Amino acid sequence: MTAGAVPGPEGFVVPEPRHVLYLVSAPFVGGGENSLLAVLAHLSRRWEPVVAVPSEGEMARRVREAGVDVRVLRVRSPNLHRWWNPMATLRRVAALAAEVDASLIHVNSLPYVYAGVHAGGRTRTPVLCHVRDLVEPAWIASVRRKAVREGVRLWLAITDHCARPFREAALPVEVLHNGVDLEALGGSDGAALRREWGLEGRQVVGVLGYVIPRKGHEVFVEAGMALAERVPEARFLVVGDDPFPARGFLEGLRARVLQVGLAERFIFTGFRRDVGAVLRAMDVLAMPSWEEPFGRVLIEAMAAGTPVVATRAGGVPEAVTDGVDALLVPPREPRALAEALERLLGDPALRGRLAEAGQRTVRERFDVRVTAARLDAIYG
Repeated sequence: MTAGAVPGPEGFVVPEPRHVLYLVSAPFVGGGENSLLAVLAHLSRRWEPVVAVPSEGEMARRVREAGVDVRVLRVRSPNLHRWWNPMATLRRVAALAAEVDASLIHVNSLPYVYAGVHAGGRTRTPVLCHVRDLVEPAWIASVRRKAVREGVRLWLAITDHCARPFREAALPVEVLHNGVDLEALGGSDGAALRREWGLEGRQVVGVLGYVIPRKGHEVFVEAGMALAERVPEARFLVVGDDPFPARGFLEGLRARVLQVGLAERFIFTGFRRDVGAVLRAMDVLAMPSWEEPFGRVLIEAMAAGTPVVATRAGGVPEAVTDGVDALLVPPREPRALAEALERLLGDPALRGRLAEAGQRTVRERFDVRVTAARLDAIYG
């Protein structure tokens, strides 16, 4: 062990000085990026974070606003481009790791695991990789190859569901749930947004997040169509942008709503940064994903005191208990979603019980300060 090195769990060693290089493969901000930003705000001062992003965008801006050193690699993002230049990314990440004298490389996005391993090998820097996505067996087979298997000291999965294939492949993995800042989300007022959107006196159901197929927006629209007939005061918020607008998914949703004559009942807000206020403007949050590693918006809604109807998909059942702090329905079933939403809209007492229990769950299990403290201990 070198002078100043500090032992971590199972031989995971982080030498001094303690600069952590975070690798983020997307220029935009989704659940994984928001989770990293939340942790950085509460990270121990023993660590000096440097965040690398592929290009300028919302993520670079948010990191700068947080007062954290951000480095733009000026390469194509694998999240946005089918044809990107992995060799250029490998070279620039390795050069950056040497430039900032990184003591640890924390890969926040799976597409950058090879860049992290390459940089770690070139600079003899330990590499940790966050698993924030569901992975296919072929991908697991690829990371079992010797270079990656030996290059990543530890995999951090956001749910046991995400961790399972790594355990089955005998790769070192620990579960570290995402965390949220209860104070930031718990005090936001949604009344102003209700006025802005003309929703005063209405019952508001919303979905929040990137508008992509696996998030289940089509199911939400179909459920909203059924619910609109039975609950005249119901209005529906679709909050978020489509990161791949050329594919036309968001425009397809708008066209469907227009086709069935419900354009005045659905409000498409686009991207919003005021997540707490948006959540508090809702009576119920729907999370209709048919594939979900964790569902950060689930715990954000709970922290804001907004009751949730979610699907039993992926890691969601690890976060909540059906009938206690949320209602769970099968994925891809608009009728079941509509029935659960109608039940909540018609029962204020149940909404109150779920909201109270949800806030308690977040305080006990998903406080970002606890997440940051655990990460600090893992770093060593």
